[in-house]
Amino acid sequence: MLCKTLKKIGDYAFYNCRKLKEVRLPYTLLHVGSDVFMNCLRLNRIYFDCSIFSTTILKQILTQITWDIEVCFLDGAIFYPEYNGGYDEVGPAHIFALNIEGEGFRMRQCFKEGKIDFDDYDACFEKLCAEENDACIFHVAILRFMLNSKKYNDYLRAHDLTSYLPLYKDMCMMIEKLIEEKCLDTIQMDTLISIETDLEMRTLLMELKNKMFKSSSTYSFEDF
Repeated sequence: MLCKTLKKIGDYAFYNCRKLKEVRLPYTLLHVGSDVFMNCLRLNRIYFDCSIFSTTILKQILTQITWDIEVCFLDGAIFYPEYNGGYDEVGPAHIFALNIEGEGFRMRQCFKEGKIDFDDYDACFEKLCAEENDACIFHVAILRFMLNSKKYNDYLRAHDLTSYLPLYKDMCMMIEKLIEEKCLDTIQMDTLISIETDLEMRTLLMELKNKMFKSSSTYSFEDF
């Protein structure tokens, strides 16, 4: 249950909660202690009960999470890929330098006065494409696309989306928007229909294709 007046989470609050998969935080939260999510490696989603354009303490929270994490708001979501970091000895006098691998670290710095700086976040995408796997890149792209960022349209048009879309519970909503922006064609739509094993969802996809592609052939029960 979400406490809508919560202002502070103390040190080690969720320490070693290895089964924790998601947390719901109120916009009233002003402070998180140290190592709040230490060893919570299954935590993959954080919910905020406010707009994605609001001022939050998300940046402070992200400093404690190095693994993949999706942050969901009332009107959108954003994804931060994992990164690796450590100190390397660079001299005989035990001088160490911080070595960071992964664009996820830089993406976690993209804030301005407590709000997500989407321009800086989007500027990380080119390097992200050179470093990360396709599933990670698609996750970043589709969530920003669903927030009406057209900067990802070219990437989505150039890649086969059929392997990733079925993983999303909002697949139909995503497909409709992708078709509207000409990022998904009838061939890909047919592939999605053919690989769908759930009869109800397959029917929804067929209806969506007939709706969005006016010239498409109508499906019959023989297609099931």
